[in-house]
Amino acid sequence: MQRLSLSYHDQAQTGDLISRVTSDVDGIQSFVTSGLLSALINALTLFGMVGVMLYVDWRFTLIALSVAPLLFAVVFVTPREIKKASREVRRKEGQIVSVIQEALSSIRVVKAFSREEYEQQRMEEQSLEAVEAALHARSLKARLSPLVDVIVAIGTSLVLWFGALRVLSGTLSAGSLVVFVLYLSKMYKPMQELSKLTDVFSKAVVGYERISEVLDTKSDVQDRPVRVPPHVSAETSSFPTSTLSMTRPTRT
Repeated sequence: MQRLSLSYHDQAQTGDLISRVTSDVDGIQSFVTSGLLSALINALTLFGMVGVMLYVDWRFTLIALSVAPLLFAVVFVTPREIKKASREVRRKEGQIVSVIQEALSSIRVVKAFSREEYEQQRMEEQSLEAVEAALHARSLKARLSPLVDVIVAIGTSLVLWFGALRVLSGTLSAGSLVVFVLYLSKMYKPMQELSKLTDVFSKAVVGYERISEVLDTKSDVQDRPVRVPPHVSAETSSFPTSTLSMTRPTRT
């Protein structure tokens, strides 16, 4: 930010830049420290359970995985809307910080002209808009978990229905069906946990995009590179230091 031109800082809001340095960086750190490890563990568990279930009974496994395309469609499509809403929340938070920064940095002017009520009204308006954006993002996140649970319930019902038919026909024992249902719960649980990480992931992605916008911004004023001739050494290229001798004037 310090290397960018003054024209960029004239257009950018100081509060938004502060929000990028603090909140967006914190969102990325939270995902790296907690969400990334959890996502890796759940992914490995999911692939491991799929392999075990394919070895036990590939028919049951294919039926259980028949809902996977719908599940992944919900998990990957819904976060796009969540990310868009999270980006709006971050923008509103930056505007709130900008209002606070402007009011506090010019507090002498505010008190001199009795602008306290005006600044309070500005803060209330920005805060209300931020709350509305946060509620919209929260409503989108709240829809994801029930949708995943419904899809998982549909997959479990299909497995139970197919397994009950095989038990009634005598081709499968009831104990084998119970064991497979236990494996099924172990396979669906990582899917549910991964869907819960969409909130942390969307915040990290939005934070990375907002930080990248600043890092990718080119300065309008570029410093000319300083070239030193090859035959000039580092000692001779530096400016010589001269000492000034101060002589005391003589009195006549």
